[in-house]
Amino acid sequence: MQRVMNNVLDEYRGKGVEVYMDDIVFHGKDAKIHDELLENVIRRFKKFGLRENPKKIQYKLEEVKLLGVTINGEDVKPNEIKKQETLEYRRPECVKELRRFLGLTGWFRDFIPNYAYRTVRLTEALKKDVKWEWTDDMASAFDDLKQGLRDMKKLKIPDDKKTFRVRTDACDTGIGAILLQEDSEGRWVPIQWASKMLTPTERRYTISEKEMLAVLFGIKKFESDLRGRKFHLMTDHKALAEIRNKPYFNNNRINRWIEKIQEFDFSIEYVKGESMTDADALSRQYESVEVTEEDNVKEEKKKELVQKQFLGKERKHVIEKEFKKYWEFSTGQMKEILDQEKRESVIKNAHKELNHRGIKGTYYNIKQRWYWPGMKDHIGRVLKE
Repeated sequence: MQRVMNNVLDEYRGKGVEVYMDDIVFHGKDAKIHDELLENVIRRFKKFGLRENPKKIQYKLEEVKLLGVTINGEDVKPNEIKKQETLEYRRPECVKELRRFLGLTGWFRDFIPNYAYRTVRLTEALKKDVKWEWTDDMASAFDDLKQGLRDMKKLKIPDDKKTFRVRTDACDTGIGAILLQEDSEGRWVPIQWASKMLTPTERRYTISEKEMLAVLFGIKKFESDLRGRKFHLMTDHKALAEIRNKPYFNNNRINRWIEKIQEFDFSIEYVKGESMTDADALSRQYESVEVTEEDNVKEEKKKELVQKQFLGKERKHVIEKEFKKYWEFSTGQMKEILDQEKRESVIKNAHKELNHRGIKGTYYNIKQRWYWPGMKDHIGRVLKE
């Protein structure tokens, strides 16, 4: 269904019309734009032989309840009904019930600081080789997660006209990042926060490697907001403040990560640790938790659609010319966006023509002509198969 609706409404997606499986949302700054979008959607439906259900259409709403959140023109808030439903969930008595509870809380992960940390004791119980037993640690995590639900605050909707800040930090066992923007009163407020536990391999990294990993994690996590526009990166690790002036370090791992973020347009600023309490808190929460390589929970597909498409993240860097789509970089340079169904064959052919030179060579060859978001990672996945 998602693919069908994407094709039907492709001309308008990201331009005031968003598709979430079988739900369609259209939004505009005034009634005229709102009505024009509705007419365009209905016209496309007729062209493809589809019918809308008049009883399910809601017009000219000032806010929309969608996928566990309430969205208006200023901010995003947790949906109170879905929040209350989750708070009333009784203590799980089996793996199936625990998985359902985590599925419910997962809709609110962007509103709950340290979500990965707060759920780690519970997600451990979902592993196939773990016998079901409700422990005191699980009970504490269950209660703490519900407290996180009670404490949820609204998040600011991104404003494309304002500058973004990204703050990152790392400790021995975790990394954290926060995306911020100024509100109408000049305060830097969160748009989204993210954190992850380090795997046993990552825990053996040097402190500089962990801090650089946090930078890479934060930029990639917030990529849909950051790509195509300049932003400020803030770190409390002095050595990393030089990655713009000194792009190569005596560390191959750090150099590889720096290369991955060079396609982004940002300035970097060193900020003393005591001024970085928000990002610092995200990483420090992990210091008492033991994890394994499998402890990262994947985000739900529908939730990703909200983050990428509706919360002010319109595809303004996509330009359409002569029936083709181009990506416009902040420098003004444009490259054709290769159609999704052609990407894998182009990657394999380029790799073959270059006598299997590897990911980097294939990437540089393809990017001379084409571009698509996440291109380098995509090339890596295809060539490793």
